[in-house]
Amino acid sequence: MVSPKKLVEMARRRMSSSDGGAKPVADKGHFIVYTIEGRRFMVPLEFLSSNIFKELFRISEDKFGLPTEGPIQLACDAAFMEYIMPLLRRRVSVELERYAVLSVPLCLVVLEAFLASESFVQS
Repeated sequence: MVSPKKLVEMARRRMSSSDGGAKPVADKGHFIVYTIEGRRFMVPLEFLSSNIFKELFRISEDKFGLPTEGPIQLACDAAFMEYIMPLLRRRVSVELERYAVLSVPLCLVVLEAFLASESFVQS
């Protein structure tokens, strides 16, 4: 039987580890990206080969340049990421993936509006 002192100690450790927020590093087999609003997404490495992520990385490189230090920021909003992540998890057809890639320019419109509103607020 476990002593009450040991139970309290175990509970404290569990509580302190659970309120740490987002992990500083990704789980094994994943990478971390951030959207234009700063939302954090943990993405499986297998998604790197998808046309959607290739296009997002290409557009992000055009907009932000290649990151030398710090996090990878994608040129899309969190709503788009929440839309494409389940699609990629379900291994959608190439045709549906193409349609999603075609919607990436819409992300750019959102990005431009977001950046314009940020600069307007700061002025």
